[in-house]
Parts: sequence; C-alpha cells; structure tokens
Amino acid sequence: MYTKDTLVSVIIVGENNGDDELLNVYKNVLEGTHKNLDVIVSTFRNADETKDIQAKFAELKLDTRWVFHEPSSNFLKELTDLTEGEVIFYKSCNNVLWYPRHITVHLDGFNSDKGTKWALSHTENRNVEQPDSPFNTLSFRIDNPPKPDQIVLDEVCHAKEVETDWSQCITEKDGVPLFYAGYSVKQWIQAKHRGTIPPEITVIQWLNAGGEQTPQGNLEELYQQVGVPVKTEIEEDVVETEEGIEVIRSFPTIVGNFYLREFSENILKVVQDTEDVSSIAIKRTMGMGDVVLVEPIIRKLKEKYPNVPITLYTAKPEIVEFFKNKPDKTELIDGNELVKDYLGENAPEQVKIDLDLSYESRNNCQFIDAYAKVAGVEFDSQEDKHVELVSESERLVDDKYVVVVADGSGWPGKSWDMDRYAEVIRYVKSMGYKVFEPGFQYTEESENDYRGCSLGELVNLLANCEFYIGADNGPMHIARGLNKPCVSINGAALTYLSNPNRDKIVYVENKTNGGYGVKHRTFFSMAEQGITFVPVFEEDPSSGLDSIDAADVKNAIDKLFSSYNGSSYALNIGGTLVKRDITPGFIYYKDEDGSHHREKPFYHPDQRLNISQIYTEEASNLWKNNFEPVFKQIKEDGFDKDANILDVGCNMGIFMNGLDSNGYKNVKGYDINRFSVENGKDKYKNIADNIIIRDVTKDLGENEYDVILLSDILPYVSRPEKLLENVHKALKNDGVVYLNNISIENDSFKYDPRGWPAIGNGEIITLYSRQGLTNTLTKVGFTFEDYGMWVDEQRTEMDFLKLRKTA
Repeated sequence: MYTKDTLVSVIIVGENNGDDELLNVYKNVLEGTHKNLDVIVSTFRNADETKDIQAKFAELKLDTRWVFHEPSSNFLKELTDLTEGEVIFYKSCNNVLWYPRHITVHLDGFNSDKGTKWALSHTENRNVEQPDSPFNTLSFRIDNPPKPDQIVLDEVCHAKEVETDWSQCITEKDGVPLFYAGYSVKQWIQAKHRGTIPPEITVIQWLNAGGEQTPQGNLEELYQQVGVPVKTEIEEDVVETEEGIEVIRSFPTIVGNFYLREFSENILKVVQDTEDVSSIAIKRTMGMGDVVLVEPIIRKLKEKYPNVPITLYTAKPEIVEFFKNKPDKTELIDGNELVKDYLGENAPEQVKIDLDLSYESRNNCQFIDAYAKVAGVEFDSQEDKHVELVSESERLVDDKYVVVVADGSGWPGKSWDMDRYAEVIRYVKSMGYKVFEPGFQYTEESENDYRGCSLGELVNLLANCEFYIGADNGPMHIARGLNKPCVSINGAALTYLSNPNRDKIVYVENKTNGGYGVKHRTFFSMAEQGITFVPVFEEDPSSGLDSIDAADVKNAIDKLFSSYNGSSYALNIGGTLVKRDITPGFIYYKDEDGSHHREKPFYHPDQRLNISQIYTEEASNLWKNNFEPVFKQIKEDGFDKDANILDVGCNMGIFMNGLDSNGYKNVKGYDINRFSVENGKDKYKNIADNIIIRDVTKDLGENEYDVILLSDILPYVSRPEKLLENVHKALKNDGVVYLNNISIENDSFKYDPRGWPAIGNGEIITLYSRQGLTNTLTKVGFTFEDYGMWVDEQRTEMDFLKLRKTA
C-alpha cells in the first residue's frame, strides 16, 4: 500500500536544456501534493556550467542528486539503477506540465489495483500558440494503451522492480534517431506486467495546432475503436408480477459513431419493438452548442414515449435550464467522457442513447439529422428541427443593441480577425445600436458591460438583442434557439450544417477555399498525443476566414434586413468566380407565393463560362434521358416533320440535333452563351446555321412556331415573365410549349436548399414554387397540364408542363 510517506523517485531528464527550463521543471515537480521525493537530475552539461542552477535547486531541496553524463542509448537505465524510491516517475523538459496531484493519483491507482506495476496518464492537450486555451483534443487513453509513438516520457511511471531496456525505445525516421517512451510499455506488456490508467487528467502537453495526421489507411480501423459500447448484448430478466411473467430488457448503449452503426441500428430496432420502455438516458457531453441541439431530440422522444422519464447526461447542464422541452433529470458528467461509453458503465436507465460522435462521424450531415438517426426519431419538416430556448428573466438592457461574439475556441478555422470585428462593430453602432461582446474575446469598440458574463446574462442578452454577429459557436446556437437574426462568419465549421434554423440568417464564408467546411468531412485526426476533433487545413488554417473582409460582413448585415420588390430575405448562395460573388454571395428573396427571386437579375456570372463543357461528353445520355421523352410527346401530339420548332436556351443544340436526326428539319435554337453556341456549331455541322446567339427576353417573332421548348431555361433568364410573354406571342394559336422547369416543391430543396444540386452557385435568377409558376403562366395567358413519361426521380426535381394559349 502506497501512502503519502512512500518514497517516490523522480528522474528529471535535462539533456542539454538551459537553467531556466530546468528550474521550471524542478518547481513543477516540487509543487506536487506528494512531498516525499527522491529527485535525480540528469544533464549532458558539465558540473562547472551548472553550478548556478545547482545552487538554486539546493535552496528548494537539499538532497537532489545530479548526474552528468554523455548521451547514450541506455542512459535511463543508469539513472533508474540509482533510484531509491518504490515507484519511479520521469519528467522531461519538453512542453509538458504535471498537475499537482499527478504522483498522488498514480499511487492511488496502484493501490486500487494491487496487481499493477506500471501506469500511463490521461493528458490534456493544448495549443502551443495559445497556451491558456484548451486544445479540444482528447487523449485516446480509455481501455488500451495507445501506440508507442503517442506516449511521452512524462506520463510514464512504474514500480522500481520493473526492468526496462530503454535502448529499445530508440528508432530511426529518415535517418534521424528518435526516442519513443511508449516502447517501454510494449516491453512491460510482453513481460505480462499489468498496467493502469487512472481516470483523472494529470498531464498537460502543448502541441502545434496542426498536429501530425495519421495516414488515411489507418483511420478506418481507428474509427471503429472510438466510442465503443462497454456491453454488446441485450440482457433479459424474467420477473414474476401480479399479472404474470414479465421480461425486463436492459439494453447496451446505442452509440453515435457512424462506423458502429450496424450494432446501434440493431439495438435501436429491438428498443422500438419493446413495449413499455421504462426510462431513457441521453448523453451529449459538450460543447455548449452541441448540447443545445439536444432540445428538439428530447421533444421528439417525449412525443414518442410520452410517459417515459428522460435523463440527460452532460458536462454543460447549465444550458438545460433554458430548454423549452427539458429532460426530466439532468446529470453532470466530466468533459472527458466524449469518447467513452459512460452510459453503459454508469447509467441505470433502460434505454441509453449516446449522441456523442454522431455528427462528428458523419460527413456533411446536418448535426440534428445525425442526432435523430441515432435516437431513432423523425422530424416532420425543417422547422420541426428548430431548437426552442426560453429566457424568462427581466431584460438587462433597455436600449436596442446587437450581440457580437468572436470566440472561436482558439481554432484558426473559427477565429476571424479582431480588427475586422472592430470595424464591423463601428458600422453597427453607426446604425444606431449599442453593441455588447459577452464572450472572452472582445474589441474596445463595444460596451464595457457583460464581457465574459455568466450564462444567464448571456442568454438574456441574446434573447433581447436585435441580431447576432459572430462565429459558429455556443452563443450562436443559443441565438438561433431564441430565433434571433444572425450573421454567421464561417470557415472550417459551417453554421448551415451545425444548426437547423435557417431562417433570418446570412452565412459569410468562402466556399472556394480548400478548408471550407473541413470540420464536416473529418471525423477526427491523430495529433501526437491523441485524437482531435479540431481539423486544420494546412494550406490555410483559417479555412478562408482571412479572405473575408469587414466590408463583406457589413454587406451581409444590410442584406439580412433588405427586401426586393416587396419580398423578404430568404437565403444566400455563395458564388465561385470572382470576389464579389463569393461572400456573402447572391441573395434570394421569397415572395408570398413561395417563389425565390435573386437580387441583381441582369447579372449572369455563368456567362463567363463555356456551359456546354459539362454536356459535351454526356450528349447521348442527355438526349435519351432529357430530350427523347419530349420528342416522343411532340410526335404523340401530332406534330410531323414539317413542324416549325424553336428551342429556347438550346445551349450547344443537343435537342436540335436529335430532332434533325429524326427528320425534323425546321428547327431553330437560341442561346445567350456564345461559348456554347460556338461549341454546338463546331460539333453539329448539320444544324450549325440554326444555332443562334440571341437574348430570348427580346422579341421572338409572332404566330411563328408550332412547338417551342423551354427546357431548364426559365430559372436562368433575367425576366422570366417577359420571356413567357415573348413565347406566347411567337406561338401559333394551336401550338404547344413544352416547359421543363426545376421544382422547389421537393424535400431536397425544403430540407437543404443550399446543398440542393440544382441550386448552383448563384446563376439561377428565379426559383418558382408551383403556385408562383401557376400564377405567372395564367397571367401570361397559358393553360397547362402535366405531360410525358418521366421517371419518378425526374418528377420530384422538375415540373413537366404542356402549355397552350388560353382560348
């Protein structure tokens, strides 16, 4: 049994470090709670040049021993032979710090499992560039020791009788000898010595934010080792009740990790088939925004299991006070439980749902959708996914004000320049608002009050503000839960995916940057000391934030509260071609019929491009899938080879060429994109004279055509109603218009408008709802009906309408 009187040896590996480094390490060791120490200092420097530091050491502890020697492959063995303590610890002069209880915790660990002979520490990793900020890295020290090259000497300790060949810890990489303390652990395991890893974090290591990335080939296997349930079998107890025999099931944890989904889906299916579920536990450890997103999950679980008590396990219980839909009970857990099955080990509830790692392990997924998948609930609409928070405290500030929170957790991909924030705040103040910065990063431009305020004050400020500006962080999620307008400045993490409330928000981001949204396509990476959920895009750690100017954010503020022809702001789509298109991008406004109209309708960014490039290689497939059904309908409607046909927005002329190949020679096509027209003329010599550059919003003739095709053209023209009027005029009285138009009456657009493939990069001018299209066609003078034999997938994405002139 080890006690406070146990003699513990600490070997300080000084190597060539200077006096200041040695003194700091020595003080770190002596400041620990365990005081009975045998300290040996090893250095490659000689006795004469270390006289001063030896004297300083002696002032702190008289019996410290110094060993002066040359570097060798097994010099640590020489040092361990000199130790007198029952347990040996090691302390380097690298970027590592012991917590005061480091030695005490390990002695307690040995006492709790008397068969153990060695131990490793749990570590807290921090960013070397921001030493006071947590690095959001969790050590992979759960059930098994990590790989040898992920272990530092400072976290190793062992009983004195444990033999170690330290020369085996030296390996070569690119011809350079490297020392890996972890190979000592490998020896101990091979010698069948038992080890332990006490639960308390006792070591801090400062790392470069980029870290070393694990080779991709190893990740798949590693992904399956994180968040593993402690139990995998459903347990059943047979209980005799007054009503007869009852089988009570106890379920293993339904885990969030996508790479363990087969297991979780099987457990979830049995849960859903189980009658009379007695209790439910949910776990979402951290951070603040992630816990906020649990609120709608609780609501849907209460709808599904109305009389079943729900307990939320979290390291952020304070925010639960503001949930509209609260759990029945909240339990505080440690922040280091993120990758552990805490519920399986500790929760008494029958059903256990671990939401940790759910969105982290799913690429480009809405966070709330990942939660719902794991929890086995479904939402009725995008609005049904919204978080609902409430603040009932009395308003703190009477004036109109705006909240700005720059905090990005020390992550370059979330941290926008503070001087640019200052410029934006000055602009907001010029609009007549006060500005409060309640975060821990702030400028000198805002009010002095409430900086670094309490959570209750933060929620109150957000609940009563006019709008919010800032990064994708906890306060932003709270603002969204309070349904406040937001300007979200994004780089590596995208608010569009992290928060389901997409109303009244402008996303300011650079989608052309390679690091854009890297958070959403990276499960985790391996840093030198563990797994990190903070991916860094090495080519530009800011993930495009550095390219966002204060003027871009000021522009976004203006757009958020703007209107267009009586329509209100709906969403923004980032362009890709020139700076002015990228951020905040193109603004779309929603009218009373649900149609979306883009600002600047006469600006066509796509006309700089050869649009036909994407069609050239697929011409035959496009004819078969997109145009042959139209051709069959033309024949079915009685239009023979003498029919006069116009293809409006013909691009390179694929439809025209198909008609010509089938004997229809009176075919003409107009398109505004000169690159496409030139490509068509070069490719289809047979119809080259009939592919014409022309603005289709101008006069097309009168009573001239039997058939007019409008295939995926209406959304791209500046004045779609004017085009329809021209088409109406050019069509013969018994003629037909075949209108193929993208539809927004589908789940893809409703749930993910910015991710919908048809939305493009801002080149679309008008997105008609079915009601808006109906009203426009009727106003112009058309009757219409659905037509054609189209597959279901096409009908969900497009409207296929046959138009005739109103009698």
